[in-house]
Amino acid sequence: MNIIRFLHLILFGILFGLTSCQETMLLSPQEEEMALEIVTDTKQPTRTALMDDGKSVLWEQGDAIAVYDYVATKRKFIAEINEGTTRFKGNITPKHSDFLAVYPFNLAEEELSTQKIVMTLPSEQIAANGGFSSNTNLSIAKGERNIDGSPSQVRFRNICQLFKLNVPSYIANRMTKVVLSTSKAIAGKLLIDYSGANPTVTVDNQENLSITLLPPTGSSTFAEGTYYIALAPVMIEGFTLSMTDTNGKTYSQQSKAMFGGTSGVIYNLGTLDMVEQPTITSQHVYSSGILQGTEVSLTAPVPDSEWSATITNAAGKTVRTLSKGNGTLRSGASDASWPYLPKGAYTVNYTFLTANGKEISSSVSFQITENPVFGLAQQAASSYTYYAGDGVEKNIVRANATEAFTVTAISSAVTGISAAILNNANYTVSYTNDFGGSVKASSNSSVTYNDKKYSATGAYTLGATATFDGVTRSASKSVHITGLPYSAKPPTDAEWDGSVNNWNYTNYNHPGVRLHNHTISKTFYVPGNTDITVYHDVDIHTCTRGTTYTLSAGGETIFQEEESGRAGGNECHNHSGNIPGRFTPSNATISIDNSYGNMGSSGLFYGTHLLIREITVKYR
Repeated sequence: MNIIRFLHLILFGILFGLTSCQETMLLSPQEEEMALEIVTDTKQPTRTALMDDGKSVLWEQGDAIAVYDYVATKRKFIAEINEGTTRFKGNITPKHSDFLAVYPFNLAEEELSTQKIVMTLPSEQIAANGGFSSNTNLSIAKGERNIDGSPSQVRFRNICQLFKLNVPSYIANRMTKVVLSTSKAIAGKLLIDYSGANPTVTVDNQENLSITLLPPTGSSTFAEGTYYIALAPVMIEGFTLSMTDTNGKTYSQQSKAMFGGTSGVIYNLGTLDMVEQPTITSQHVYSSGILQGTEVSLTAPVPDSEWSATITNAAGKTVRTLSKGNGTLRSGASDASWPYLPKGAYTVNYTFLTANGKEISSSVSFQITENPVFGLAQQAASSYTYYAGDGVEKNIVRANATEAFTVTAISSAVTGISAAILNNANYTVSYTNDFGGSVKASSNSSVTYNDKKYSATGAYTLGATATFDGVTRSASKSVHITGLPYSAKPPTDAEWDGSVNNWNYTNYNHPGVRLHNHTISKTFYVPGNTDITVYHDVDIHTCTRGTTYTLSAGGETIFQEEESGRAGGNECHNHSGNIPGRFTPSNATISIDNSYGNMGSSGLFYGTHLLIREITVKYR
């Protein structure tokens, strides 16, 4: 319910003196300066209280106005009250016949032109019961000095608008200050333009969004009565009134009404109510280390009263609805739509009855700053991952079925957050990996990436980050590209070291590597001792006695055959099958050697060579 019970406008037309125009009189002609007297008739020599008609404010002895004659700086004129007549006396420079006069003197800042000046409206004002501080109701008048010396008529016009507050008896002498807060600047430097029929006002700075009203001089609290706040004549689009009591507690009332914007008008804000804001606490809830959501507790300002509330986030979405109840209302992780409340600003809109039976509808803001606690697991697999059982179940078949230079099954998974949150469309987890630069947003607990291919053996680290509710977690996974499984039918010179007579030689439609008295080798990479199986398919052709074929793995001979046949001829021996071996981190090389033997007495060897048709290396 809007705290403004009624909003009405009272034409305020405050005149300094009579409600009719005031007069100025030139007293004596002088070449350099001339005296100017502004004469007003008043009923009483006071101006700090509003009259019964709610319109007129009267002068008091010693009031000072500033007069601008557009030649010198502002001139100070002091009020003299005698037998119901108020006179302001001072000197002006007669080079200009027109002038501006403003009240009060001490708030007049600078002259911008002949019809524009700057005044300062204080953001801290002293209250007056039944009225307002004498230095807060800014007024301006423009006049023209008559050549014949007769009085010039001027009329002071009000610059500010006034907000009226009523302090009832049940909260009298409890408040130490009242703060009016809006979304627009309402105090500070005001640019006043009196070039037209009526003065126009612009707030020259945007800093003062609030005005503080302090108790009357000599008092520490506000007594029962009516008080006024003077503010710039801007349209108000909602406001908050905050009141502080003698114990330092703060109470507030809010309104979303649009009003104001007219100088010299009183806007009645109604009667103040000192009702405490509800106490609001929030806490993330965990179960067995898993984030379940956020619990919010609201303790009613009037415990015995039935009340209800809704909570909205900064985007205006309702994230919790609290049913009517007494005392403390709680909303927790069981909420289906918003089990978790992210960090940020929230507004509680609540309704309840005061002790006087008055229904209050208001709101209060609070912040959630608590970070969620969670983790991130990074997964990736190469053939060696499955061979070694590195974070996965050891599986030799799968290791040998995985492409040698590919990292597969790459994923990042958030840990420590319940599925009810991560599978909720209201929340998002953003993922980034450092092995491809892609960024993925997902409402699920994990995200997968495409396989990553490498061109060289070695150890690689795949990293990822996940961000949830502004908190980022990082994880990494080391994978090893060994070059296994490997199969060559036949090997090629681009992959193996060593020179041979004829790579990719074809003999009777059987392609292979023709190896004479040479050794060829290929090196892999393993981070630890690795059991392997080497399948070979070779022929020792045109055999010469003593020719030896040697197959080595990891620096150890795993197969060797020395020919014992006669020299010469066109014989050959075929060797094929799987042979076990082992690689070590210091030696993960396969080598094949063919050495010439004894050529015999004939000295003929007929081109003895080794024909390699296939070499395959797998995990064992």
